[in-house]
Amino acid sequence: MNASNLFSILVTQIWQVAAVAIVVWVVTRTLAKNRPHLAHALWVLVLIKVLTPPVWSSPSSPFSWLTSESTRSTVVETEASDIDNANWPNMDFAASKFSRS
Repeated sequence: MNASNLFSILVTQIWQVAAVAIVVWVVTRTLAKNRPHLAHALWVLVLIKVLTPPVWSSPSSPFSWLTSESTRSTVVETEASDIDNANWPNMDFAASKFSRS
């Protein structure tokens, strides 16, 4: 894991936590004024988001909707080139072992 990858994960985590905290703050101020249990449960969701890193991604999550198409295509192109450039073991020995002469 290099520094730019770590910085990218850190930035992603910061803005996602900020977005969840702002939503929870607004909901707590508007809907949970007289419901401390609901406010507590919502702030626990923010705490859970703080403690869990942005490792899992899903195409249906709201956070993935906000990422640009160019970022997604770059990731796919990088993964495909990594597969193409992989050092695969030579499997010629299996063909020669089972060939009939």
